[in-house]
Amino acid sequence: MADSLRRQTWQRLALIGIVLGGAAFALAAGMLFMAGTLFPFARVREMLVAASNLDGAGFFTESYYAGTLLRAKWAGVFCLASALALVGLWIGLRRRAGAAAAGNGESAAGSAPASGDGMRLRIDRTAWLVLALATVLRLPFLFQPGSSDEVRGYYAWTARPFALAISDYRAPQHLLYTLLDYPVVRLFGNAEWAIRLPAFLAGICLPALLWAIGRKWFGRPAGLLAAILLATSPVFVHFSVNGRAYTLHACMVLLLWLAATRLAERPSRGGHAALVLAGVVGLVALPTMAYPLAGTYGWLALVAWTRRREPGAAWGTDVGRLVLCGATTIWLAALAYLPAYVASDRWYSVDGDDASALVPWRFLPMRLGWFLVGAFRLWNEDVPGPIVGLLLAFSVLGAIASWRQRPLHLLAFNLAAILGVSVALRMVPYVRVALYFGMAYFLVAGVGLARTCGLLWKRAGGGAFGQERAAAVLAGLTALLLAANVFHQNRHGFTEVGFPAPGVRALMAELTSRVAPGDHFVCAKPTSGPLYYYHLRNGLDCRLWFIPEEYPPEDLLASPQAVYFVVNAYGGQTLESVLRGTGWPESVWRQHRFVPVGSNRFAGAYLRERR
Repeated sequence: MADSLRRQTWQRLALIGIVLGGAAFALAAGMLFMAGTLFPFARVREMLVAASNLDGAGFFTESYYAGTLLRAKWAGVFCLASALALVGLWIGLRRRAGAAAAGNGESAAGSAPASGDGMRLRIDRTAWLVLALATVLRLPFLFQPGSSDEVRGYYAWTARPFALAISDYRAPQHLLYTLLDYPVVRLFGNAEWAIRLPAFLAGICLPALLWAIGRKWFGRPAGLLAAILLATSPVFVHFSVNGRAYTLHACMVLLLWLAATRLAERPSRGGHAALVLAGVVGLVALPTMAYPLAGTYGWLALVAWTRRREPGAAWGTDVGRLVLCGATTIWLAALAYLPAYVASDRWYSVDGDDASALVPWRFLPMRLGWFLVGAFRLWNEDVPGPIVGLLLAFSVLGAIASWRQRPLHLLAFNLAAILGVSVALRMVPYVRVALYFGMAYFLVAGVGLARTCGLLWKRAGGGAFGQERAAAVLAGLTALLLAANVFHQNRHGFTEVGFPAPGVRALMAELTSRVAPGDHFVCAKPTSGPLYYYHLRNGLDCRLWFIPEEYPPEDLLASPQAVYFVVNAYGGQTLESVLRGTGWPESVWRQHRFVPVGSNRFAGAYLRERR
């Protein structure tokens, strides 16, 4: 009786949500069609100028706004179609509930769902130990100086008014991270640790999720070893303390894989809901979620095809549900990106650095091969060579040992999706796209480690100690080696995990006492983000020139105000490379002398000496 009442309550709430959602979409459609009247050009421009990062909103002209209004009308059509679809869904559900009630005498709220719909992530004390290990290893790096993209993302979007923060999608904007970080920085301030908090929390949850998946797929020892490898991986430590959406995206990929294997075992409403939820959140975190979505849905379709001849199988129904889940995922993700489309007509691209040219067919295999090599190097970033060799050997052994198991086929489909989409688009993606697949690499390596440990223990005669305890000892030794490597590479200070963080924080603190209001700072990428951020943190009021976003004029060298050139050693940047980046003739800046006024391990500043 209680279950029936609970089921009726949830179904009524779902119907109410559908009705309210339809009304909200209808209202949004009306507002988008009347955007020109509700939000006049002059009022919008005034808001943009007040909230601009640099020098006003020069891009925002009447012709630009006319294009925005046209896109708003298309968005209104999308919202109106969504409202009609929800109304149709409400009518269909009501009729289905009525037919079910007439047929079996149940309440019109509908029939009971299959039992055991939920997916239970059973986590024992070992997972808590892995979680503690991940937290302890990442915590010191949470306070390191800000790197380029994370602080650029902060000042370009999170620090702006909310309407602007969600209405533009350009690198390095990660929409979900902006949405999550927005209340965090307003509650805790704009310190480095606050900006990184969502990534940090997701980063320490990743090993626990991998532990749960590894135990479900390949057994407890394999899950334990894979989780410890991930917890101590330098590159995942780095991205866990970097204010970007990579760890959020990785969590959603793991949930997507878990939901897919659950559906392969037994289709259920809860499994399909989890599949949609992971896909939508992952797409809002990083649109490159399209790669694991393509691989996972392809694998599920293949599983449904192979079971079509089994007794009671309904291949058409299973594929139809997958199509519905995929369409729902795309629809909800499109809603999240709708403000960015209307405001700026900028959509995220999953291609490589050069988006303007397709890779010739004859070069595509070589480029894809280099992409795979780059992905492997990324997964093993800053790991000593002997350990990389062992991990590779264990991953090959793990793949051979589990080649008949469905989860390995799912991982293979995900890797094939990256390559297949690249071939279809003739564009090789940026290597960081494959970062999430490093979790699969560690998972398979964990399988190989566990099998090796089991074989060695069996040859030694076994005993009361137990195979799992032997695996735990091996995992502990591996974790100590990797953790020691992470701390060793940061022995001069917590400023270098995976990639060197620019040392602009210490530099700006050193210059604060000598900089006057109105002075000029000139820098080039990747210095621009940290310079702007720490310029504000130190309460300075200077004119900032960011190359290539803005090129300083030649007469800047004749300014009565002090002119500082900030050089970041990250990537081999030098004073001469910054000066050449200004576009000035060499004869112009060769006439001046530039005196070093501050420096540290990663950054330095040079003051133009007046003639």
